[in-house]
Parts: sequence; C-alpha cells; structure tokens
Amino acid sequence: MLHMVRGCRVPAPDALEEGFEQKERSFYANLHAEHIEQAMRAFLLRQKEELFFFLELPAAEDEEKKLREEWEKQNREGDAPLHRDVYYWDGITPDAALSLLDEHGELLIQDGMSFFGFGVRSFSAEIQKWKYNLVTLFAREPERYRDFFPGLGIPEREELTTAWDTFSPSTPGDCIAIRVGGRSVFDLAEELKPKGLYFAQRREEN
Repeated sequence: MLHMVRGCRVPAPDALEEGFEQKERSFYANLHAEHIEQAMRAFLLRQKEELFFFLELPAAEDEEKKLREEWEKQNREGDAPLHRDVYYWDGITPDAALSLLDEHGELLIQDGMSFFGFGVRSFSAEIQKWKYNLVTLFAREPERYRDFFPGLGIPEREELTTAWDTFSPSTPGDCIAIRVGGRSVFDLAEELKPKGLYFAQRREEN
C-alpha cells in the first residue's frame, strides 16, 4: 500500500505500490510520502550547474470566475477548464535548493493542490512532484539516471499502476490544500517572490 501525502486521498491505496517505470526519456515513480524528499535531495546532490525551481498552484477562485465568464461569453462548448498559475525561480544553486527543501519541504510535499520541482538550467534534467505521490524525472540523457531510483531502493515495475488508473466517476481521488505552521503553499509563493520567484504563465489544467 502506498503511503499517501496528507493532502491527497485515493479510493484504493492497496492497489498502489512503490516503484518506477521508464518511458523513453522520462521515469515515472510512485513514492511513499516519506521518500519524496529523499528523491528530491538525491537529484539536487547530483547537480553541478545552476538550477531553477518551479511551483504550480491552482488559479485563485476570483480569477477562475472571470475566466469562466469569458468562456461562456464566447459560447464555447463543454465545461470551462480550470487553470494553474506557474511560477519560476531561476539561477539558484544546488545548495540553495537544498535549503529551500530544509525550510519548506514538508509543506511542498504534503500539499495536495500544488506541483513543484527542480530543473537544471540547461534543461538536461528535471524532477517534479505531482498529485497523488507521483514523481517524474525527465533526462535528456536517460542513461545517466538509469540508476537513480534503484539507488534509492525503489524497485522497477514492468507496468506501473498510478493513482489515476484506479479512478472512476464513482471512485475519484481527492486533493486538498494543507497548512504547515499556519502557512499554505499560496502563502509560500508570496514569501518567495521577494527572493526571486516570479509568475511565468497561466495554463489550462490537464
């Protein structure tokens, strides 16, 4: 059974197990909540060049209302999509990224509404935590990371079952925002803006 982060619930946690699968240049992994930070740190410790940090948050409710009204004015078919705001912090060192995890890792990992990750500035590799304990690692040269998850004791699966494979209209997943020390990921975004975090784009949620 996969140990879920506090902000996510799934209908059949017994159907999920820790493991990873490689698909071309990307590795997809189910990780226990207590192992996500370990994976992030292991990735950062491999890096020698500058990095970027990224954070994706749901668009604010009032912004979604405006976008929905605009959608309806255009008489577009179907339900209006939800949106996510994407933030970046460029040019941080591996040590600074590790310090960010020291200070805010619990909130970033345990929150159910946000995504976050780190990438190499040359875009040669990137690690990201998604909803429902899914962690992905993209590598331009995947052979360099073939030992990454095995080195953390994460077994390879012939076909990885993720939380999305267990969902149905009657048994959906559930994600919520959490607080750590009274602070949410939305508070964190505001705290990091003076240090270099900036809004990059708003996109439709997949």
